[in-house]
Amino acid sequence: MADALRPEPLNMTLVELGRLDCRWPVSGEKDKTLFCGHSQAEGSSYCEYHKRAARSRGTVSERNAMKISKVLL
Repeated sequence: MADALRPEPLNMTLVELGRLDCRWPVSGEKDKTLFCGHSQAEGSSYCEYHKRAARSRGTVSERNAMKISKVLL
């Protein structure tokens, strides 16, 4: 997925998010986590960009690791 299509995150805290804001974590940990905050895509907790990212095939190394794990099991 091209970075040029990635929206600039709004860096919202969980408390700041509205019920239709993207819940993709972009930085931080625990109570310091910041979220994308853009409008959710229909039927998703994420904006259109992060919805696609969540359903992508993964990186080459992730796909290779999956192949290896299937052989070992």
